[in-house]
Amino acid sequence: MKIDAVYIVCYRHDVEFTRVLVASIRHWYPVIPIYLVKDFYYGLFDTGEIEKYWNVGVFKTERKALGWGFGKWEPIFQKARQRFLVLDSDIVFAGPVLEELEKHGEDFIVQHEEPSDDFVKSHYFDLEKLKQVDPEFRFPGFTFNGGQLVATSGLIRREDFEPWLYWKEPPVMRRPDIFKMGDQGLTNYFLMKKAQRGEITLGRHRMMEIPTTMVVKNIKIAELDFKSPYPLLIHWCGLKRPFMRQMERADILLYFQDLYYAKVPLWRLKRWFRGSYELISFWKSKVRLMCRRIGGSQRTACIQ
Repeated sequence: MKIDAVYIVCYRHDVEFTRVLVASIRHWYPVIPIYLVKDFYYGLFDTGEIEKYWNVGVFKTERKALGWGFGKWEPIFQKARQRFLVLDSDIVFAGPVLEELEKHGEDFIVQHEEPSDDFVKSHYFDLEKLKQVDPEFRFPGFTFNGGQLVATSGLIRREDFEPWLYWKEPPVMRRPDIFKMGDQGLTNYFLMKKAQRGEITLGRHRMMEIPTTMVVKNIKIAELDFKSPYPLLIHWCGLKRPFMRQMERADILLYFQDLYYAKVPLWRLKRWFRGSYELISFWKSKVRLMCRRIGGSQRTACIQ
């Protein structure tokens, strides 16, 4: 079933990753609508350059502080029916993945993974506690990373989450002892429960690899052209480093970063400035950490 758009959830400190992701999408899909879902929890940030030079829109929402992982739900809550791919920003396309996802007809398509029991408990939910409050829930034996999923709007309402969530800005879990890792645990349970009740259909597809897998290690930059043999997403979930050049398969990130800046006026100056800002921000964070370790009144003399 056709995917109509791509939504990217982003915030102040990952704009450079957003630029890279947008360039990778446009590399294979020059006209598909792309929308940024902007989370202002860490402050305002400008995406005008991305919008202007890469034909990207901004999703309109009255909420400003969206919360860890919950930004993906804002487009899902739209009343109008639309089928789309919603992504975290620390992802790139490695090839024409949409055609693979469009082979599925389910309302929601999630990452195919087979976790251990310990991983489920540490990254998603405490199944024993969950069964105490919802004894009818049948765990299907799998989980999924929610940083990438195909969703259909018009099927789920914000109010459906109220038994589990206070809709403040950002949202607050009612049962943080059960659900883990921002939205991950609740998103998994919620979609599984909806599918169990027959209110939605839920499919799985191995659409994503992390950069430490052999699949990604074997990707050749020269093959990242229009006929790329890699119809998948690469997700640096939990693998970010202070500088993009330090990350696993940084050459892939830098390849799409080059494509991004090739369309931007004064790109050399902007790239140098942003790199310098990244360096300054890194050292400021180091100083703040040192100040916290020193503690006491000395903290006030350090960088704020």
